[in-house]
Amino acid sequence: MKHVRSYFTLSLRAMTLAATLAAPLAFADEYSDVSQLVRAGKLAEALAKADQYLAAKPRDPQMRFLKGVIQRDSGKPADAMATFTKLTEDYPELPEPYNNLAVLYAGQSQFDKARTALEMAIRTNPTYAT
Repeated sequence: MKHVRSYFTLSLRAMTLAATLAAPLAFADEYSDVSQLVRAGKLAEALAKADQYLAAKPRDPQMRFLKGVIQRDSGKPADAMATFTKLTEDYPELPEPYNNLAVLYAGQSQFDKARTALEMAIRTNPTYAT
């Protein structure tokens, strides 16, 4: 009985370790799947997959950023602006959402807002190439 318990404990530890190591790979696959759908022009599918992922991990900045890109590419600039703005509020240290906001503002001829967003991108990371 002692051997069975030891085997069970060892098996449980091995499964826990495997699950822990596989979790980032599963998320990497999700990012890859969404990005692939975007590249294939399947924006509705990409958005659905991003939303499904974000339902489980709503604060994930990388998937939220991808969602903003999908919204922008889908011709939904207001939605993209809301997504990128929320990212700047939740993760003010990330320059990419500011940069994308600048592009969206410039596309709407809101050049002062675009400049401010670009300045924020550079302020968060002075080496950021915009």
